[in-house]
Amino acid sequence: MLKQKILDTVPRGTFAIGSGMGIGAITGYIVVIAVNHSVGDRQYAGFGAFWSLIFVVGPGLFLPLEQEISRAISHRAAREDGSANLLKLVLIMAATLALVVCLIAAAFTKIIVESVFHGSNYLQLGFILGIIGYGLLHCSRGVLSGNHKFGAYGTSLASEGIVRFTAVMILSALGVDHVGPYGVVMGLSPIIAVIPFIPLIKSLITPGTHASKKELGTALSYLVSSSVLSQALAYSSLFIINVIEGDTGQTARWFTNAFFIARIPVIGFMAVQAALLPKLSTFHSLGEHSEFRHQFKKLFYFVLLISTIGIIFIAVAGEQTGMILFGKENFNISNIDFLILAVGSCLFLTAQTLLQACIALQHYKVVTVAYLFGVFTTIITTLIFLTTEISTVLWVSLSFSAGCIVAVCILYVAYEKVIRNYTKEEMVSSTAAI
Repeated sequence: MLKQKILDTVPRGTFAIGSGMGIGAITGYIVVIAVNHSVGDRQYAGFGAFWSLIFVVGPGLFLPLEQEISRAISHRAAREDGSANLLKLVLIMAATLALVVCLIAAAFTKIIVESVFHGSNYLQLGFILGIIGYGLLHCSRGVLSGNHKFGAYGTSLASEGIVRFTAVMILSALGVDHVGPYGVVMGLSPIIAVIPFIPLIKSLITPGTHASKKELGTALSYLVSSSVLSQALAYSSLFIINVIEGDTGQTARWFTNAFFIARIPVIGFMAVQAALLPKLSTFHSLGEHSEFRHQFKKLFYFVLLISTIGIIFIAVAGEQTGMILFGKENFNISNIDFLILAVGSCLFLTAQTLLQACIALQHYKVVTVAYLFGVFTTIITTLIFLTTEISTVLWVSLSFSAGCIVAVCILYVAYEKVIRNYTKEEMVSSTAAI
């Protein structure tokens, strides 16, 4: 009975997507471990900054576009309308966005290479390739999810991880001890991962009516900005410490390794997140806001349970896990610092859950505002801590957690206000009908 209740809480498509996400996550962790054992401290710091930057800009920019493609295709399918014209428009938008970002990155190559990637031009090349790759990858996934091809969607998630894993393991086995080639293959991975799905995607694209930008949603700018800001908040601590501590010793390496362990609960939720929005959006479109609130409440408690388990795990076995995965010499972070980082990760997980509810309720603006204040809080606290004698590991963890607390509070208050109003309207309508 309890098992069935838990299963009912999880949106349709979660397990198919979760399988691919799990493979992608596991292979991703092995990639990090392989690079950790292959390159020196300064180069590993460059890799940590590269990892954070590529996932802030890549998925940050193009995941909202994927979600809008999925929504628009589903809407057209319900009207028995094809998606060919829509996808032409989307590809032009994605290509323009990728080109602008790549040109900006190219213009600031010298600063980025010297200050962020610690002298590696190849990491810069990998970053630019990755922007192009994630534009293609997320557009393709939007087509798959919009056509309810959850199995193929999960396979796409897995394939990206497998391609990246295979390439990195070959480099590691060959004894490559320079970080550049690892960055290049990571940038190429999303491009290669799209190729096997081209025949399926072509078969799903059918002729249809004219498409306009309005069809992709009037709130796309809010969705993109909130996505980039949320990713910036998520990876802020990793980026800051690898930039600040990258030239000074092992601190950046130790923190980077701890960061990836603390992120495990967040990665576990990403599968639920991918399938959650359509379910909540359906309740909203049907006006069933009492059911919306009921279902989201169950899911919210489930997320809190995952977070609590994650924090307890870090407190009890986090340090031992880090030493086993990365080696004792590459993992030397205090329990209190590690615990604060884990709490911050779970707060971010909570914020992401509330984000999905607010988007489903079409409360787009508040999501951008919440993460804007979260990032702003992180920046302010960072500037304050820079003037103190507190260790870098501790203050980046505290700054990240502070930013997440602010985002959670804003999103929670906004969600409660909106859903309360909708449920009151629903009750009034039901009473009037009687």
